[in-house]
Amino acid sequence: MDIVLEAKPSPGSKLYLIKQTDGIVQSQLNLTRAQIKRKAERQSISLIIRNIYGPEERVQYDEHGKPHLTANTDHISISHSGPFFALLSNKQKSVGIDIQFPTKKLFRIREKYLSSDELKFCEGDIHRHLLCWSAKESIYKMNGIPGVSLRSDIDILPFSVGNSGIISGKLRASKEELNVDLAYSFIDEYALVHTL
Repeated sequence: MDIVLEAKPSPGSKLYLIKQTDGIVQSQLNLTRAQIKRKAERQSISLIIRNIYGPEERVQYDEHGKPHLTANTDHISISHSGPFFALLSNKQKSVGIDIQFPTKKLFRIREKYLSSDELKFCEGDIHRHLLCWSAKESIYKMNGIPGVSLRSDIDILPFSVGNSGIISGKLRASKEELNVDLAYSFIDEYALVHTL
């Protein structure tokens, strides 16, 4: 496992991007491919958390699936895709992070997560689809409350696509509208998006 990126993207925040380089151990060969993948993900997340926070730290998930540390009060968000695992933490506020590889599935399900304005903005551009998806996922994870619709409760405003940049979003999951700024970058074709 290699730390590819360690950064402080905003006050009180820490971001870690880890690339899984270890092979599957022989004892796992009697598991299905999905079981091997899930087991490797859990082990990697545990290893990352212990390396960052110490050997006693663990992750537990609340009733909504949001991760929390057991011995530390930092707010955390975790994401993984392919060989990458991403962790974002903040001492004061809830955070969200997503890492995603561009797939055709993003096009197939676009009407489930993009509003009509966002569909027009994306116009079949895989990078725009990818960044909108990951930005919405990051905001959803930051919010941590189920029942939020990616399509109708989270808006992504038009943005420029480059190697990295800023995306602005809006969350309408409560009585008030919350403006959310996010940063994005591309690493080995994967989009890494996180709240600021």
